[in-house]
Amino acid sequence: MQFKQGGRRQAEKRMPDKERICIEGRLEKMGKVKHISFLLARILLAGIFVYASIHKIVYPDEFYRAIMNYQILPQYGAYALAYLLPVLEMFAGLALLSKKFLSPSLLMISGMLLIFIAAIVSAWLRGLDISCGCFGEGNSGEYFEVIVRDIFLLLLCMIIFLLNPRKELE
Repeated sequence: MQFKQGGRRQAEKRMPDKERICIEGRLEKMGKVKHISFLLARILLAGIFVYASIHKIVYPDEFYRAIMNYQILPQYGAYALAYLLPVLEMFAGLALLSKKFLSPSLLMISGMLLIFIAAIVSAWLRGLDISCGCFGEGNSGEYFEVIVRDIFLLLLCMIIFLLNPRKELE
């Protein structure tokens, strides 16, 4: 079976001008909607990660206790994580707003979210009654809610990746 080359061009030539202009207008509007959605998703995700990091940077001892409550890491690991993770969250959130660092920041945020989900599921399965430590003490919510929130943020990462005009990982 052979395909004619230029089949699309021939179809466009047969299409009346009004229809072609209408279709081009719709495609242009879709491009604007995708672009706005892309920017809003980046701003939302960046804002969430920057906001989450601020309390942890200001009160690392609280965050250290939250990490220790998971009973996964030894003291020195929890201590290092209490100081490093908030800075990493801050930089990843800010880098998400940069075109140059979009792909690496999406990769870092997605990786962090997967680790957060695994740690929360681990605590839940072991019957621990803890605060997730996400936005400071006392605001954790139920395990299921926290997991759903993190899955939503992962989906937001996926949406940003799919709407990215430069999809290749650099």
